[in-house]
Amino acid sequence: MKEIAMNRTYVLKLTADERGWLEGIVRTAKSAAWKTRHANAFLKMDRGEQGPAWKDARIAEAFGMSRRVLEN
Repeated sequence: MKEIAMNRTYVLKLTADERGWLEGIVRTAKSAAWKTRHANAFLKMDRGEQGPAWKDARIAEAFGMSRRVLEN
């Protein structure tokens, strides 16, 4: 996962392999709940070609996470 700093904001651009790995975690549902929730958040955060590029506030609300968790 590549992160680039821009005005205290990090931009997440997933490769196809990283996206596939995270989608596998979400699909199998054999991981811990926190791991699945974080995988979903990363997929929504993705600003690459395949990603929806959701804002942090929207992701935090959708997955019951704090914005601080997303920033870390």
